[in-house]
Amino acid sequence: MLLTTLLALPVLLQQEPPPDPAVVAYTKVIQQYQKAQALHLSGTMEIFIPPMDEEEAEPNGEAPALLSMGTIDLSARLARPALGNFKMKGELNFKGQSMPIHMEMIGSKDGLFSLDHDEETYLELDGIGDPEGPALAMSEVDPLGAWFGNSLEQKAKPVLLDASKAPKGDLGFRFADKERKREFWIDAKGRLLRATVVLMDGKEVMQRMEFRFTECETLAKVDAATYARAIPEGYALREENYDFGEAEDMPDFEGSLLAVGAAAPAVKMTDMSGEEVSMASLKGKTVLLNFWFYH
Repeated sequence: MLLTTLLALPVLLQQEPPPDPAVVAYTKVIQQYQKAQALHLSGTMEIFIPPMDEEEAEPNGEAPALLSMGTIDLSARLARPALGNFKMKGELNFKGQSMPIHMEMIGSKDGLFSLDHDEETYLELDGIGDPEGPALAMSEVDPLGAWFGNSLEQKAKPVLLDASKAPKGDLGFRFADKERKREFWIDAKGRLLRATVVLMDGKEVMQRMEFRFTECETLAKVDAATYARAIPEGYALREENYDFGEAEDMPDFEGSLLAVGAAAPAVKMTDMSGEEVSMASLKGKTVLLNFWFYH
C-alpha cells in the first residue's frame, strides 16, 4: 500500500491546477461569436465624457461626473464574409453643439462600403473593422470584436461578476488594465445583454460607452446571399482624402485674407456656454482666438 502511494505521488505533483472558471466561460462565449456565420443585433450606445472646464469639479475634490453626449441607435444584420448592413443613427451634443450621426455600412458582392445618406456618397472599406466604418466602436465589446475579427489584446484575465441577483444563466465578465475597463453580460444562450467600456489615460477617464441590447443573436447557418445589399442608385464614390485637383483649380486662399487693419466681418458664433456671441459685441476688446478640436 505504501509503495503504491509513493508511486502515485509524482503523478499527483505533476497535475496542472484546475482551469480558471472565468477563462473557461469567457473562451466559450468568444468561440461562439467567432464560429457564428451571421449576427443580428439591435440596441443603443450612450457616450459619456468628462467635463472640459476645471470649475465643474466636485466641491469635495473628487472627479466630476461624466457628461452624456447622447444616445445612438444600433442595428445590424450581418453575414460572413462581409454581407449585410450595420446602422448607427442618433445625435451627439457637446457644449451646445449638436452633431447628427447617420452612418451605414453595407456588404455586397462588390465589396464593403460606408454610406453617407446626407451627401449621397459611399466610401469603399478594407474590412468590417476599417476605422472609416461604423463597426470600430462595437469591437470594444469583446464578443462583437470576436465576430468582427478585431478581438482586443488581453492584458488581464477575465473576472466573473457577481450574478447572484441576475436571472438564472446570466454571466458577467470584467477586464481592467491601464488603457481600458470593460464589462459585459450575456444570457444563458450567449446573447449580449449590456456592456460598458471605459477608455483610460492613466487614472483619468477619457470616455465611457454604455451599450444596451434588445436583440443579439448568433446564427450558425444562413443563406449568405440573402444578406447582400446594393449601393443606392445615384450615390457617388467619395475619395478617402479630399483632392484639391490642379494648382490652378485651387481656391485663392491668400486673396481671401483680410488686410491688416481691415474691419472684421459681421459673424456670429456660439461660445463654450452655448450662448450666441456676435463679432460686433467684441469691438474695442482684445480677442484671443484659440483653435482646437475634441476627438
